[in-house]
Amino acid sequence: MNETAPERILRAKLVKSIISNVTGISVLFFGENRRKETTDGGEGLIQATLWTSRRFWFAFAGAFIAMYFLAFLFHEVMARSFVHETFGNVVRPGAHHENMWGITVSYILTALGLAWIWPRFKSEGSVLSGGLVFGLIIGLIMHIPAAFALYATMDLTFQGIMLDKAWHVLEVACGGITVALILQR
Repeated sequence: MNETAPERILRAKLVKSIISNVTGISVLFFGENRRKETTDGGEGLIQATLWTSRRFWFAFAGAFIAMYFLAFLFHEVMARSFVHETFGNVVRPGAHHENMWGITVSYILTALGLAWIWPRFKSEGSVLSGGLVFGLIIGLIMHIPAAFALYATMDLTFQGIMLDKAWHVLEVACGGITVALILQR
């Protein structure tokens, strides 16, 4: 089937429109600096380099390990008796160990979020202080609302919840520092 000139032009405009929409969506998710044009001089296809970057995955892994280690350190070593006294009446015995997959997934998602958001975060000063501020902001956004939700729905003391959540904010702050050091601008 032979195409006429107007049909070819219409098809070319449709393809260009699709590529433009994909570009817009990619820029929304991956940022303008993640675009890579093809060498043929055309519109090019978008290649999302963030998700394929080794540094991104190292930053993710570093943040995950740092936060997971700090969670273990607090809940199982430093404040084990406090955690069991405070949360013992609302957590089934052994539930932490039975449901470690859920806890692990939450730290994986947090580490992925930190590694994905950091390149878009604007900070002044050193990478270390920028990572600390970044991690503190993300940690506060995540855990302070959760503290009030726990207090409203569980039979827990406000002080116990706030101490636990303050430690979680510290964990995310350390995750933010780790990501910032690995993904230095």
